[in-house]
Amino acid sequence: MAGYLTRRISLIVVTLLVVSMAIFMVTEILPGDVAKMMLKSNATEESLARIREDLGLNRPAYERYASWIWGAVQGDFGNSYVMGVPIADILPRRIYHSLVLAIFAVVVGVPTAVAAGVWAGIRPDRLGDRLMSVVSLVGISLPEFVTGVIGRK
Repeated sequence: MAGYLTRRISLIVVTLLVVSMAIFMVTEILPGDVAKMMLKSNATEESLARIREDLGLNRPAYERYASWIWGAVQGDFGNSYVMGVPIADILPRRIYHSLVLAIFAVVVGVPTAVAAGVWAGIRPDRLGDRLMSVVSLVGISLPEFVTGVIGRK
C-alpha cells in the first residue's frame, strides 16, 4: 500500500510540474508585453522598466519559472496585481466557494441524474428515453463557461 501511495503521489507531483511548465511556456510565447498591458496608455520607458524589474520580467524565463516553483513549494504564490494582495490570502476563500459549488453539484446532480436515468431506462425507445439522451448529450457537450453563465441568469 505504501508503494502504491508513493507512486500515486509521485505521479501527481510530476503531472503538476508538467502542467505548470506547459502553462508557463504558453504564456511566454503569447504576443504582447505584460508591463505595457498593466500600464496601458500611461506607459513611459522608465515606468515600463520599473514594472519589468518589479515583476522580474527582465530575467530569463527559466529563472522566473524556477523562482515561481520555489515560492509555490514554500506556499508563496506571489501577489495579485489586480487586487494588490498576496494570492495566499485570496486562495482559502476561493477554495471554499469552489467546494460549496462542487458539493451542491454532487448533492443535486447525482440524484437527479440517477432518477432521470432510471426513468428513461424503464421506458426504453420512447420519447422520454430519447429526450433524456438528448438532454444528457447536450449537457455533457456544453463547456463549463457556457453552463456557468446559463446558471447565473
